[in-house]
Amino acid sequence: MGEAVAAYLRTRRSPSPVRAVFHTVQAPCRALSGHGAGLIVGRAAQRAGIQRCGPRMLRHSLASDLLASGASLADVGEILRHVDPATTAIYAKVDRAALAALVRPWPARREARS
Repeated sequence: MGEAVAAYLRTRRSPSPVRAVFHTVQAPCRALSGHGAGLIVGRAAQRAGIQRCGPRMLRHSLASDLLASGASLADVGEILRHVDPATTAIYAKVDRAALAALVRPWPARREARS
């Protein structure tokens, strides 16, 4: 993902006077707002024929997929740029299907001798 952002910064149409990675293309040039990013993501999802979503859902999906692929919480936190590890821990939900493969059957109860 970092390579894609770096390529975008090298090849975007015009150098930007603002330090933001994503910015408006119409004057006045300024950082793209969260609302603007949400509109772009929603329209792209619609064009792709998938359920309309926003940047937050994309971040959540990325975090969940990374964890399912074996990434550590620390790695996910670094990718998502979380300052507090407790924020990343929200994504550490129980994967019941994965746990089911690890669960041993409960031992049968022994009958008490009289």
